[in-house]
Amino acid sequence: MDKTTGEDRIKVVSFDGGEDQMKLLEDGKIDGLIVQNPYGIGYATVVACARAVLGQGNEAMVSTGYTWVTKDNMNKDSIKKMLY
Repeated sequence: MDKTTGEDRIKVVSFDGGEDQMKLLEDGKIDGLIVQNPYGIGYATVVACARAVLGQGNEAMVSTGYTWVTKDNMNKDSIKKMLY
């Protein structure tokens, strides 16, 4: 048991925002999701392709970020566009 919160349950987190994960989150069976940004990934890919074609080179790694999704924020428009 966590003496600071009184909870006796292990926190469960999943990765990505598919239908199965969203259902588990909605039902309270998991506590949160770490989701990628599909739009950002696509955008960064197009930019990297354009830079390569123009001979401008690219960084070795490009971060497109992530978002923490919970039952409290899963229905916000800004979150919905990252789910599939």
